[in-house]
Amino acid sequence: MILKGSTILSLSKDNEYFFVSLDAVSVEEECFYAFYLLRDGVRVDVKWYGKSKNIKFKNEGVGGRYQVKAFIKKTACEDNVEIIESEIVRQDGFFYDLRIFSAHDLYKLPLSSVENFIVNDGVYSFVEENKVMDVMISGAEGIQEGSTVLVCFTGAVTSRGEKTAPFFSGIGIAKKLGAPLISVADPSVSLSKNISLGWYAGHGKFCDFQNELCKFLESFANRFGVRFVIFGGSGGGFASLSCISRLIKSEAVAFVWNPQTSISKYSKEFVDIYLDNAFLIDKSDTSTYDKLNNAGVLHDLTVNYGLRNSNNSIIYFQNKSDWHTESHAHPFIKKFDSLEKITNNIKLFNNSIYFEYNWGEGHVPPSEKIILYILQRLIERKKPLDIVLETEVILKNS
Repeated sequence: MILKGSTILSLSKDNEYFFVSLDAVSVEEECFYAFYLLRDGVRVDVKWYGKSKNIKFKNEGVGGRYQVKAFIKKTACEDNVEIIESEIVRQDGFFYDLRIFSAHDLYKLPLSSVENFIVNDGVYSFVEENKVMDVMISGAEGIQEGSTVLVCFTGAVTSRGEKTAPFFSGIGIAKKLGAPLISVADPSVSLSKNISLGWYAGHGKFCDFQNELCKFLESFANRFGVRFVIFGGSGGGFASLSCISRLIKSEAVAFVWNPQTSISKYSKEFVDIYLDNAFLIDKSDTSTYDKLNNAGVLHDLTVNYGLRNSNNSIIYFQNKSDWHTESHAHPFIKKFDSLEKITNNIKLFNNSIYFEYNWGEGHVPPSEKIILYILQRLIERKKPLDIVLETEVILKNS
């Protein structure tokens, strides 16, 4: 044992540095020490082995949850290492800062290059004046003709004011599935620390975001000959439904759960915050529906919704006890004349599947196991109806 008794590894900071101190009393003399500085669990800086127990790291001002790991050896060449961790220190950073992804390759490109950029793993920021489209690509080595690429949209960001944008979802799921991923950040959530949900509907300086995103995806599919599996829940489900409806040439299927289908029917507080910060439309006597119309937002998918590519399809999962069932799911489904009942829980509409089941209490997603199962089957190009029928059996037997 190198450590004796209780060992204290402390981390503090000021505006210039993070200060690390290792309690000298509880460690044998003449040891060697290395330190990792972690931000949100990812290593961002390192001090290699030396004899100092007190070191400092440069503070770049990036927001996040910081922690230090200390590695202790008796000699520099010894394999036996003891590791201790400090408590977490939170730092409020900017509301938007690409430096939080310093562990990834970062590419800053003009927005006009979305149709011809070189694809690698990393974070891409496509910029044109006040328009910014941020995407993260992973598993690029698996992108080839005939392959399936996941496209993920994020729902509401909890404690937005304490976090730094941009926000990407689906990374862990894609890794477990071994599938390429395009994760899209919501430009409105990146615009202001006050906006936790923007439905990917754009903002006053980027009203045509959905059109630019569609251009990006269509050109991506055309260049590499891939198909998309688009997925997301709640606000990310709204974005997924909106996205797949715009695709004309690309082959795609969307898997959504508990999505909003009309933004005006969501919490008025969240919608007002979105309009106030994204479009500078303050509270007034005008209805939320009209304010969204006046802002030029495509916000109601229950009106004239359809897939421009008739070969594409949707798997729509709705938790029965969720308030979204009556307010969002049923108004959306009732718009389709060709609604065919398959089972008590499954309905077929326009080459798509609606599945209503009670897998939990309220606005909760399906389990990760179910989400992974459905995405895996979609990657394998199984028929959507067969996938949902199989899932119904799994849920009934669980």
